[in-house]
Amino acid sequence: MQSLINAEIEGYLYHLRMRNFTEETIRVRGRYLSYYEKWCMEKGIANLLEVSKEAAFEYQQFTSV
Repeated sequence: MQSLINAEIEGYLYHLRMRNFTEETIRVRGRYLSYYEKWCMEKGIANLLEVSKEAAFEYQQFTSV
């Protein structure tokens, strides 16, 4: 079953395709968003509406290490 976050990511990538972004750009953005999705799932965040300011800051700190 597809997570809600994954569905949002797929929608975003579809939007990029419709706006004629290159496949390389779409592939790279998809990869980085999949890392974010994995982090969210590990933190128990199943929906992007559940991401708090604190969680966003924590992810920013996580990725800057």
